[in-house]
Amino acid sequence: MKHQWVACVTHDIDVMSFKGFKHHGYSVLGAGIEVIERHRSFMNFCSFVRRIYSSEFNNVDSLLLADGDTPVTFFVAMQQGNGITYTKEDIEPVVRWLTSNGVEVGLHGQTGDLQEQHDSLTDMLHSQPHGIRMHKLDFRNLLGRFLDDIGYLYDTSIEVPDKFKLFMLNDKTVEIPLNVCDSTLFQKKKMDLSIDDAKYMTREMLELAKSQGGVFTILMHQKNYSPQYPRHFEWFNWLIDILDRDKTCLKLTCSVVAKYFMAKELPYQESRK
Repeated sequence: MKHQWVACVTHDIDVMSFKGFKHHGYSVLGAGIEVIERHRSFMNFCSFVRRIYSSEFNNVDSLLLADGDTPVTFFVAMQQGNGITYTKEDIEPVVRWLTSNGVEVGLHGQTGDLQEQHDSLTDMLHSQPHGIRMHKLDFRNLLGRFLDDIGYLYDTSIEVPDKFKLFMLNDKTVEIPLNVCDSTLFQKKKMDLSIDDAKYMTREMLELAKSQGGVFTILMHQKNYSPQYPRHFEWFNWLIDILDRDKTCLKLTCSVVAKYFMAKELPYQESRK
């Protein structure tokens, strides 16, 4: 069957542990409000609190298992702060594990010395990362000489829900617009949708991407892939199932779809199945 559109599944790693995390109270308060709003059961709330204070959010393996046969791209930070709770020493074993399993790893850039962060991940990977996504999608910090000098193959820091076509940021770097993000759908300060509304909105976006023969780029944060985040968890499992069932969908990593774009080739091919 001929593929007609592309899905690009990505994961940001922001939190590996709540140890020392300044926003314990805010997280617990937010979960409590979700109980009142019936987005979360009381038993789930108790489980969530236990998980926070046990300081365990290293669920990368379970997320990769949920991805199944879908090729994915993970973005990891090399600098703490602004919600990133781990050090580069903490994340190095995870990076080694991901790359040993053939997973693409890009830089999750932080405000600060991007060159130093880039160099740290390059040393960890033993090669230059292909691309970058800024933490909190703070694209402003990418503009200018850094992006031109590094020559990343791609960036995916611009969130645009209805743009499914890639474009060039400069002579070297492809922009892969981010279309749907779990945090945007479910965070209190953002859309805070019910699971049914989130599925409906995602389905509408997905159908629009298909009709345009475009690239549908998805972000699921690693921390949120847990039954302790019931809406995020159900939404992502539902979405992966849709992608698996749609035989017209070609699933690619960020670097592969960017290389197709640079070569001016449509990333569609006849399925061997």
